Amino acid sequence: MAAHDDTTPNRDYPLPHPNNLMAEDVERLRETLGQVDGDIQTLNNDQNTTGNTVSRHLFEFEIKLWE
Repeated sequence: MAAHDDTTPNRDYPLPHPNNLMAEDVERLRETLGQVDGDIQTLNNDQNTTGNTVSRHLFEFEIKLWE
């Protein structure tokens, strides 16, 4: 029997299904966790970049670089 190919609505992460064999769902869950981990890392990188930019601009404002 082929595995049910259910995915999440927003990011298309593979989801387990009650009719799938456990071995099929374990692989699907491993794939999902890898994708979530990558998405979180991307968000962290974006947040760090934004935070560094804001900090630099605040510093430049404080030293009156833009007057």
